[in-house]
Amino acid sequence: MSPHWDRISHGEVWEIGGKNNISRRRFVAGASSLALAGHAKALAQMSDPQGLKKAERVRLVIESAHGPITPGELDCYRRFVRAVRIPENNHDKQFAWSTSKTMRSLAIIYRITGDAWYLDRLVSIVDHVLLTRNDPQAGFTDYVTGRRLPTWPNLNVQYSVDGRSVHYSNVVQTGMILYPIAETARLIVANPTLHNRRAPVEDQRRKETGGTYLNKAILYIDRCNETISAFIDDDQWYDVNTRLFRYPDSERHEELLPGAKGLPLPYNRMFAMGRPMLEIAETLKALDKRRNGGLIDRYYEILRAMIAYFFHHLERHGHGDEAYYTWMYRSFGKGGRPPTCEDVGHLGVDVRALLLFHHEGEHHLGITREDLKRIGNTYRHVIHDSATGRFSRFMDGSGQSEHPRSDEMYFQRCIGLAPFEPRLYDICAQSIVNNAGPKSDLIFAEFLNEKNRCWLETSQTSSVGHDP
Repeated sequence: MSPHWDRISHGEVWEIGGKNNISRRRFVAGASSLALAGHAKALAQMSDPQGLKKAERVRLVIESAHGPITPGELDCYRRFVRAVRIPENNHDKQFAWSTSKTMRSLAIIYRITGDAWYLDRLVSIVDHVLLTRNDPQAGFTDYVTGRRLPTWPNLNVQYSVDGRSVHYSNVVQTGMILYPIAETARLIVANPTLHNRRAPVEDQRRKETGGTYLNKAILYIDRCNETISAFIDDDQWYDVNTRLFRYPDSERHEELLPGAKGLPLPYNRMFAMGRPMLEIAETLKALDKRRNGGLIDRYYEILRAMIAYFFHHLERHGHGDEAYYTWMYRSFGKGGRPPTCEDVGHLGVDVRALLLFHHEGEHHLGITREDLKRIGNTYRHVIHDSATGRFSRFMDGSGQSEHPRSDEMYFQRCIGLAPFEPRLYDICAQSIVNNAGPKSDLIFAEFLNEKNRCWLETSQTSSVGHDP
C-alpha cells in the first residue's frame, strides 16, 4: 500500500477547497469507516450478478492534473463502476472491448488504494465472466475450428456467412478477456493476507467460484490455462515451429476475414494473448506450483518468440535521445497488399503489453528502458503536433480522422510511458483536463496511477534533508 493511502487509513484526507485547490485536514470520523460503509453498501448492490443496476451515467472527473489523488476522484470512479452494465455474454464483443477495461481499471485502483471494495467488485465481475464461458462439452461450436471451445464466442455481424452471424472466437478477443482474470489471480496470490479469507459469493450459480480468495485465484488460473490451451494446442491458430500465433489457414476463416489466410497475427493481437500468459507464468512461480506441466517455460518461450518477431520488424529513426520507433500494423499485408502503418488505437494495445513485459517479465523480456523511451518519443514528436495541438491517426504522423477527439483519446493510452518520457504526462494531463475528464474508466485509472506515482516521487524528493 502506498504511503499516501497509509496516511488516509489513519484518518488523514485531502479536502477540495475549490477547483484545483487542495488542502490537508484531519477529520474525526476517519476515512476507514467511510470505506467500510461503502464496502458494505457495494456488497449489497452486487447481489445482482450482472451489475445491471440502473443509474445515471457518471462522468469521470480529474479534479487536478497534479498532486495526490482526491476523495472526489475516487468517489466518481466508484459511482461509475457501480453503474457499469456488465453484459450477459460476449456476443457483441463487449466482454473483450468494454468489460475487460472495467476489470483492469478496478485492478489498478485496488493496487493504489488497497481498498477491498474494488477487489470484491472485480472478483464479482470475473466470476460472472467465467460462468458465461462457453461449455466445451455442450456449448456452441466454433465456426472456424469446428470445436466447442472454452472461450467467449461472439455473434457480431462483422463475422457473417451468407448474411448470418456465426459463433467465432479469436486470439485477440480471448486474450483481452483473459488478461484481467489472470491479473486478478496474481493480485490475490501476491497478498498472503487474502489467501484464507472468505471471498464473496453472490448467488447459487457461483458456488464453483466460492471458498477463499486463494481458491478463487487457483480456479482463475486453471480456467485461463484451459482457454489458452485451446489456441496453442491447435495448429490452426498457432505455429509450433515459429511459436507465433497466426490466422487459421482454412477456407472457413477466409470467409470471415479474407486475405489473411495463414498469416502471422498483427502485433496487438499476439500481445493481447501474451499478457495473460505472462501473468499466469509469474503467478505460478509465486505459488511454487511444481506440477505446472512445464507451462511457465512454454509460456515464456512463446513470449520471447513474439517479442523477437516484433523487434525484428520495427523501424528505428533518428539518433541519440531523440531516436524513435515506428512499425506496421502487421508484418505482412493482407491479400498481397503492402502492410499499413500501425494506427494509434491499436498502438495503445501494443504499448500496454510492452510495458507489462518490461515491468513484470523475466529480465524485462529484452525490452529496455531505452526502447520504451523511443516509443515515448514517437508519441511526443510524431503523433502529437505541438504547434497545432492535434494528434495524428497513425504512428508515422500521417492521417487526421474525421473525429479528432477519437485520436486524442487514443493518444491518452500512452500515459504509462511517462516514467520513460516524462513530458508525455503533461500532454496527457492537458488533454484529459481540457476535455472534462477521460471517457474510459481504464484511462481514468491509468492516469490516477501515474498521477499518484508522480506525487509520491515529488513528496519523497522534497522530504530529503528535512526533519521528519
